[in-house]
Amino acid sequence: MILVDNGSDDGCYEAVSEKYRIHHRIRLAHEPTKGISFALNTGLKYCTGTYIARMDADDICLPGRMAMQSQLLDAHPEIGLVSGLVRYGGEEINEGMMFYVDTINRLVDSEAIRKNMFVESPFAHPSVMFRKSLIEMYGQYSTEQVPEDYELWLRWKEQGIVMEKINQEVIVWNDQPNRLSRTHENYSRSAFENTRVKYLVRWLRQHVRPDKPIFIWGGGKFSKRKASLLEEQGIRIHGFIDVDENRTSDTKPIIHYSKIPPPDSIFILSSVSNRGKFEEIRSFLCSKGHKEEVDFLISS
Repeated sequence: MILVDNGSDDGCYEAVSEKYRIHHRIRLAHEPTKGISFALNTGLKYCTGTYIARMDADDICLPGRMAMQSQLLDAHPEIGLVSGLVRYGGEEINEGMMFYVDTINRLVDSEAIRKNMFVESPFAHPSVMFRKSLIEMYGQYSTEQVPEDYELWLRWKEQGIVMEKINQEVIVWNDQPNRLSRTHENYSRSAFENTRVKYLVRWLRQHVRPDKPIFIWGGGKFSKRKASLLEEQGIRIHGFIDVDENRTSDTKPIIHYSKIPPPDSIFILSSVSNRGKFEEIRSFLCSKGHKEEVDFLISS
């Protein structure tokens, strides 16, 4: 067990040093530079095992987690990361967080995880176990102003790393009001969006034929902002698809969803952020013969 002290000033470093100095299986690392990515990367330097399991100080690891996750990685060398279901915890109920937990708990197999990676992070960071070799091959956590875990998952997705989940609860994920994901700029909506767009641009360049015009599903302000961000990176957006027959645009054509061209004629990038709507869009497009990751991609 590697415990990382990230520049604390309340005496806990000294207290833990005294308490655990005789335990050869527990090591205490000190990282003076404030920030979770710096603390994580310092912890990684101390890790000598084949697998690395993540935890935060305020969450609870459920019995059997380490055994189940390591056994799956032992049995499946093609899998690089394994997570699991999480149990929502916390002093106050936050409906948005509960919805997010419910959403990611439905993403279990590697295909579902991969196809939803551009919607939001499919893992609770403290629930994952991954091969240390991935860090050695593709680098440590980013210390830039990004959500460090989501950026790492997108980086590994780009490299074709298979990521799975155990269909059992592995941690109690405590949602505290002062948690970094609520208070730090690295986890702001714009930070997530910029990180997502960076890897989305690279995915589109690699997977979408140059002769396929790209349309964004969604004609509102949020979708137009996504179009602008993509076009700033050199991805041409030909128009929008919307459910509102009366919506108009001065710059690009808007197609009503009932008049979407047949499969293989355009590429559709879903950009609807409303809760649960992306599943309706996926179901509709599949019912019309459009193939996911060939004719369309779900994003947020």
